[in-house]
Amino acid sequence: MDWYFRDISDDPSEKELTQQDQFNNDEVVLAEALVRETIQNSTDARLSETVPVRVRFTIGTADTSASQRFFATLLEGLSPHLDACDIPVPSVSDPARFLTIEDFGTTGLKGAVGSKDDGQFCGFWRRFGRSNKKGSAGGRWGLGKLVFSSSSSIKTVIGLTRRAETPAVCLMGQAILRNHEIDGVETDSVGFWCVKQGSKNGLPSTDATLCGKLVASTGLSRTEETGLSLVVSVAQIPIIAPAPTSSLAFFA
Repeated sequence: MDWYFRDISDDPSEKELTQQDQFNNDEVVLAEALVRETIQNSTDARLSETVPVRVRFTIGTADTSASQRFFATLLEGLSPHLDACDIPVPSVSDPARFLTIEDFGTTGLKGAVGSKDDGQFCGFWRRFGRSNKKGSAGGRWGLGKLVFSSSSSIKTVIGLTRRAETPAVCLMGQAILRNHEIDGVETDSVGFWCVKQGSKNGLPSTDATLCGKLVASTGLSRTEETGLSLVVSVAQIPIIAPAPTSSLAFFA
């Protein structure tokens, strides 16, 4: 998988996702917004009214060689974009701290993965400022998901979803920076850690081996259950407890 940022050199308009700032001010505490948005999204995606939704938050450290290699690979293609946005690039020699968020009793991100539709996959990864949620569904304004990248010092989140449709497992990442320039090319603020097939960019990986490396590197607990697992890298939210790895679960 590689990082892809769209070339916007010839775009006559200029757009920035400035709404990230709403999660880091006196009115909205970042950690509280993160928990609230997660629980809203997971509850909206519940499998059944009779099955409880469980949400698990864990803070961990990349303190194994496999985990360090995974995060080093992730940073390799992203580093030039972080530099261009004046975002400090973490040292690969220092163990990265990350946050994992997993929900259970949920459907996972349903819908098309190779095209735009009104499904949850497109809504989470591709759509900004407009939501496919209806009525009183939580977070229907379509910007709350920015809290995940805002919780990362490198503005990056990796997502692994399992769902009851084909493809069953999808892995993708996203960095939300700002418009920037690299070697004279103006680049969009939103980048995808993704697969390229022919002329089409921004596709998730369905490679079971790569998905297994993410699970092994971050300690994700999902096996065969449908749902969504997120890895916020490198986490900048407050530590919940002093232990190196802390876990907190919610039921809805």
